[in-house]
Amino acid sequence: MAEYAAAKPAGFPNRTANQHDDSSSRQPVAFNISSGLVTGCHICGHKTNTSRCSSCKVVYYCSKEHQASDRPARRLFCSKINKARIRYEAQDVTLRAHP
Repeated sequence: MAEYAAAKPAGFPNRTANQHDDSSSRQPVAFNISSGLVTGCHICGHKTNTSRCSSCKVVYYCSKEHQASDRPARRLFCSKINKARIRYEAQDVTLRAHP
């Protein structure tokens, strides 16, 4: 499958490939992490004068009203992202302090 073709050059096995499948005929797909990111306000797409969600720091909004209206739908995601970011930052500090 295309989603695993990009992993092969990085040294990860293609989990969907059959052992007898000739995967050399498939071209690897370039991985671009930013291709699916939303730019601008998460509600209306407005691109100027936006501010980040204070919880997850991932999603942008053009006004407090848009952020408040989207909060019930994003509450769980923002919480999980925030907790993961806090764990990552703590591990980063620990690793940087290691000689």
